[in-house]
Amino acid sequence: MAPYCADRWPVCSSNDRYRTADGSCNNFNNPLWGASITNQARFLSPSYDDQYNMGSVPRIRSVTGSLLPSPRDISNVVLNGGESPPRSRIFSESLTHLGQFINHDFISTPILKDGDNDIVCCNEDVPVDRPECFLFRTPPGDFQTTCMHFVRSDFGVAPGCPPESRNQINRFTSFLDLSVTYGSTLAKQNDLREFGTGRLQEGINRLLPTGPPGAECLAGEECFKSGDSRLSVTPMLTVVHTAFLREHNNINERLRALGWYDGEELRYEHVRATEVSDLALIHCIILPANPSTRNAFGCAAFRYGHSLVGSFVESFNQDFTPRAREPLEDHFFSTRSIRNFTTFGPDAIARWMTTQFKSRSDRFPDSYNQE
Repeated sequence: MAPYCADRWPVCSSNDRYRTADGSCNNFNNPLWGASITNQARFLSPSYDDQYNMGSVPRIRSVTGSLLPSPRDISNVVLNGGESPPRSRIFSESLTHLGQFINHDFISTPILKDGDNDIVCCNEDVPVDRPECFLFRTPPGDFQTTCMHFVRSDFGVAPGCPPESRNQINRFTSFLDLSVTYGSTLAKQNDLREFGTGRLQEGINRLLPTGPPGAECLAGEECFKSGDSRLSVTPMLTVVHTAFLREHNNINERLRALGWYDGEELRYEHVRATEVSDLALIHCIILPANPSTRNAFGCAAFRYGHSLVGSFVESFNQDFTPRAREPLEDHFFSTRSIRNFTTFGPDAIARWMTTQFKSRSDRFPDSYNQE
């Protein structure tokens, strides 16, 4: 095992002024607690269906030995559209989408890949029998096919590679450190920076920079890039990403104007620390606690926010009169509304987000959130 199991053990120094990109060294006694690319912690031991509970087969049977119902059947019954309660009279739409931004900051569970290619689990209506797929049927009429394409999550090993059950990875740090803005590896941070100025890269109209082909947005569109590939799930989430990008560069310019000439690297790190300081405060107070994001939270609890997401994306003019309104399901993973300043654009969407009361929480997400 040893030649194939390289221990990752960072060298930490109390002289380091700024936090690491990957979240390591926040606790000198346990430097990998909460670091990116580490196993998610668990509340309970896992229960798989293979003989030794190692995780090669997902759980498909109940404690009585009978087959469990299709996850899609459960989703359709428990999370049907229902009748949503009235809108909140306290919180705006911003709370919902800032909340999504924050929970993306401390958990991202990667799925298995076939090298650099996506894994295909359905050949039209025929399931593809491969261990990376979790095969289950969907009810007739739910989709055009009854085969549900579902790739299993990637998994990691604990330090020292002890034999243990399969554990999912957290691709991000478990800290609120704006990994979604800056990246959770040094390579990603460098990819997003504008070296020589202390700034983060910007696109035209102070939008997020354009990402490489194949990034996570609709085919044929110019994708954005940030610290998190999920930034274009909704236009409202992209607005929050854009705001943090712009604020970094605004603070950087103010420091430069004040004569902060200690070097571009120090200015970049100082601005980054300023942006994450409020979010990191609670971790400074309770640092001895293991902050690793729990598996059950990532796959279940934090999905509660899906019921907060409304059915539309809207925009307001500068006088806060309504400008445009379109179904949100037409804008998932699309950058079109952010780039279109005539009807939408980040500023017009932000005006709507900050003045429109959000939906109240319930157990009924809109049906498009199940697709």
